[in-house]
Amino acid sequence: MFRPDEVAIAPADQPGIAGQVESVSARGQDIRANVRLTSGVVELKVRAETLSFALAPGLPVRVQPLRPQLYPA
Repeated sequence: MFRPDEVAIAPADQPGIAGQVESVSARGQDIRANVRLTSGVVELKVRAETLSFALAPGLPVRVQPLRPQLYPA
């Protein structure tokens, strides 16, 4: 599990969880992106200055959790 604001979004040739951008909205310096992962669609929030490329619908990306957590079942 990871929090939606504790991720980096990287180009598809980088390590991470494979996903595809479904939609993007900018609110000031915050970028919200709906990304389809194998488990479903998640809404992620990143700061614009942390992105090295432009996000667009249909773009394949990698999601890199910055502080993943494991919880016992």
